[in-house]
Amino acid sequence: MAAFARRKAQRLARPDPSRKRALDARAAELLRLLNARERFCTASSCDGRVTVTDTDGTGIQKKNCSWLLVTHDPCAKGDVMTALEKATGDAVFKFEPFVLHVLCRELQDAQLLVKPSTMWHCSVTFLPLKIKVLAPG
Repeated sequence: MAAFARRKAQRLARPDPSRKRALDARAAELLRLLNARERFCTASSCDGRVTVTDTDGTGIQKKNCSWLLVTHDPCAKGDVMTALEKATGDAVFKFEPFVLHVLCRELQDAQLLVKPSTMWHCSVTFLPLKIKVLAPG
């Protein structure tokens, strides 16, 4: 249990590793609520976004691409079309819904999160074994 507390403290002390370098505003309150509990630690999250990327054709979309549009807010067709017109290679349009990864102290703690979940998939990691649980909504 002390090992989990140490790892949680280390994780929460690090700067946000996302490209944005900050929590998504709509997810921040939930993340603070979970991180205030000793049995949970949020690992990553995204409150949902629309992206258009221009890839170099290698298929690795996040590493070798140009981000033409990234928004966590609703966007209009014109925004997407403008981004697509800037593409010089293969353009990829994505809608990614809310996602939240939570590290849990014990398996029972992970079950607390999974049971009431109404999400299509709920992914919970149990340290130190890193068990991934996918629960249908």
